Amino acid sequence: MKKILKLFTLVLLACFLVGCGGGGGDSGSANDAPGKMPGLGITAGSVEGEVFRFPDGVTVEGNVSGEAAVYTYDPSFNIKTNILEGKGIGTPNFDIAGTPNFDIIDVRDGDYDVIRGSGGIYVLVTFNLRNANNVNTTVIFPAGFLAVSTGGQSQHGLLLKETSVEIPANKKIKLALALYCANLGIPGSAGYKYDSTFKVLTYQTLQELFDLVANKKINIEEYEKDGESFFDIIIKFIYNWLNIEYKEDNSESNAYISIVERLNQAIWHIVNYDYGNGLTDDDRAYIANLPNSN
Repeated sequence: MKKILKLFTLVLLACFLVGCGGGGGDSGSANDAPGKMPGLGITAGSVEGEVFRFPDGVTVEGNVSGEAAVYTYDPSFNIKTNILEGKGIGTPNFDIAGTPNFDIIDVRDGDYDVIRGSGGIYVLVTFNLRNANNVNTTVIFPAGFLAVSTGGQSQHGLLLKETSVEIPANKKIKLALALYCANLGIPGSAGYKYDSTFKVLTYQTLQELFDLVANKKINIEEYEKDGESFFDIIIKFIYNWLNIEYKEDNSESNAYISIVERLNQAIWHIVNYDYGNGLTDDDRAYIANLPNSN
């Protein structure tokens, strides 16, 4: 009889744990699904995630500023409309004089010391990092790292693949993070402010994408040549885009931009309920065919 009572008690306990979400596994949250994650895409609410912690002795000094690489200060350029009308992500508008109405921030002139991450077409943020330690200190930014737009006025910036930066002992550096647009349909980062408290997303819905790109060559630091800035890479792409001769080889920059454009579509398939319903088979096939990291 005691054995039966013990077994019955264990069954009740197991049922209680399952009902309360105990025992691990999926979060079970209705919010953790394609197109339903608060703060991402066009879904209302604050993003759910953990606060990103810098190593001891490393702090953000000053503001986190949104910059622009290709797109722009012109509110008439609507990325979402261009896509839905079949014009493509990389189709610029032109004014009456035939001049592209995008602006470019010249990030070569002391705008940053080092650039990391992947993306940067729609979201590029810069900020100062101070290392108060007496030794060089490495900061590791994980996949799922999110730069949060102040007041949600512009696109949040999402990091797809881990990256890192080493800060010399007792020094300050200005870091630029190239990130992906996590909110199709609202302005890019140019001219907007970002919270100095960063987050790391906890939505399991994004984990498959993070896993798929983890060993792929998608980060800007894997494409930069010695002495070549992100601005140089972008400007080569634009010359080619407008069919203007550029004497230097721009194959690497074109490859990088092409990857960024396509991966941002994959993100939008996940986060925007009016654009997709999760990763597609085409997304997975594209990522599988990307070059591996060296």
